[in-house]
Amino acid sequence: MDVEEEEGGGDVDVYLGLNGGIWIQRTVPTEWENAIRADQDERAPLAETLQKLRHRHATTRVSRTMRESIARVRNSIECLRLVHCQITPDSIEIVAKASLQEGVRVADMLLPEWVVKLTAGTRQ
Repeated sequence: MDVEEEEGGGDVDVYLGLNGGIWIQRTVPTEWENAIRADQDERAPLAETLQKLRHRHATTRVSRTMRESIARVRNSIECLRLVHCQITPDSIEIVAKASLQEGVRVADMLLPEWVVKLTAGTRQ
């Protein structure tokens, strides 16, 4: 299997399911979709394009900075859960940004003193 290396950072997608499930992944770069569409006939089925996009996403290694971003989002959700706050895109972003502003390492986000401090902006 050919595996390419991801360059740099990027954004993180969070899917909040109505059933309580949460999916966290890196955002698929628009350049990938544009490159796949450029290689294909304009009339290529959408399913074929999506299949190629998923394959590239699955075979591209996640960079260290992206792993840290995904872990920060995951820990932000866990912080909210620990203090029984509603998990919404806005509350996740508030906690993640607070952790960056405070300079908290991802590994330290779940320490009790940080959980309380980081989630303070969501408990007003």
